[in-house]
Amino acid sequence: MPDNPILNNPYQEPAWHYATDLQGNLDYARVEAGRRLFVPEVQVVPGKQGGQKEVFAFNEAAASYGTHPVNLLRREVAQWRAAGYPEATRVTRELLAYWFPDLDESPVKKLFFAQREAIETAVWLNEVAGRSNAGSHLLHLLREGQQSVSGHAADQLPRLAFKMATGTGKTVVMAALILYHYFNRQQYRQDVRFADYFLLVAPGITIRDRLPH
Repeated sequence: MPDNPILNNPYQEPAWHYATDLQGNLDYARVEAGRRLFVPEVQVVPGKQGGQKEVFAFNEAAASYGTHPVNLLRREVAQWRAAGYPEATRVTRELLAYWFPDLDESPVKKLFFAQREAIETAVWLNEVAGRSNAGSHLLHLLREGQQSVSGHAADQLPRLAFKMATGTGKTVVMAALILYHYFNRQQYRQDVRFADYFLLVAPGITIRDRLPH
């Protein structure tokens, strides 16, 4: 392992990644350009570099995995971000501009890119996805996935989950999404895309005690 294995700025979208073998082991001697493609069958495992076999660049598997919903979502949200968040409400655009200011000019403490992408993805799915063919296709894939788990009517409520690593700021993402819904609901009282009530489920006493009472 190199002395400094970090390749990317935590506040920006990943621009580099290590090549990986089919067991998910990283090859620290081989750096690939671009963000690693999401491949659900392979869990990337940092560790000591050994005699790795069949090392390959995940992005070479784009033909097989490029249409996975995670990779499609990343692409669509990135394009929406680059375009300045079109089709979002005025309140949403103001919130996103406040949370994600220019990296070089703002004195405000910045959110990690993982936090930013999670917030943007939730907003895009809620406000923007249904306005394009690509977004409608993704919403259809998500509904199909939910129905494949259970056909019971009680299980058909929309559910979205964000998988984030320990220490990447899940609580901040949760708070931002609550604010997003709250401020939009106050401004657009008849818009049912925005929630009135929020349920917080704490996994233990330690986390529960951190929440405001």
